[in-house]
Amino acid sequence: MSETNIERIQPVKPQRDENGWWSHPDYIPDLEEDALRVEFDVWLEVNGVECVARLMEDDLEPGSPEAVAWESLDCDCSAWNPKPPEGTGWFLVSVHDTEDGPSAVWLRKLPDAQPITSYDALVRFYRKLHDEHRALDGETQRLRHRCDYLDRKLEELKTTRRAPMPAPKVCTCIKCGCNDDHACVNENDTPCHWVKVDRAAGTGICSQCAPEWVEKLAEDM
Repeated sequence: MSETNIERIQPVKPQRDENGWWSHPDYIPDLEEDALRVEFDVWLEVNGVECVARLMEDDLEPGSPEAVAWESLDCDCSAWNPKPPEGTGWFLVSVHDTEDGPSAVWLRKLPDAQPITSYDALVRFYRKLHDEHRALDGETQRLRHRCDYLDRKLEELKTTRRAPMPAPKVCTCIKCGCNDDHACVNENDTPCHWVKVDRAAGTGICSQCAPEWVEKLAEDM
């Protein structure tokens, strides 16, 4: 399929309204507001231009008359005269409002741009869209695997927290048989305490039995 006399966007004199807004009549007329970036890139390619957008706040000095006028007036940027990007050949195609304030869009013809038909542009659009879909699908798969891994780790942590702690082993005196729960007492009703204890083995020597235990060890030696 071939097409001739492909019309590309051309510079026109801006006709801004009383509030300063304006859009070139041929600037992306067929794209919806929620168009994908790839669609805009194809439109630029078909028209053989490059694009730069600049916010008014980046174009003006703080406290300048234009900035003060915008802040004091309701949706009126008519005092702002957008400055083109560095270089030659730029022409204005839009002055519109955004979430970050007024923005100006500039285009410039690419000197080495080759004519492209609507059919070729459509083919390129689908190819770029397909490549973008594959990239997104790969990223989705990577994120899914990462989420599965984190879910498993979280479940392991929950299981560890739910696991009951082992009850501490009750230690028993090897001489008199008292233990952690039932201490023996001396003639002053003072409870005993551990002089030596092996928690792993569950045995020990209490303070009441320690002197006798030392004497016994000495006899055995």
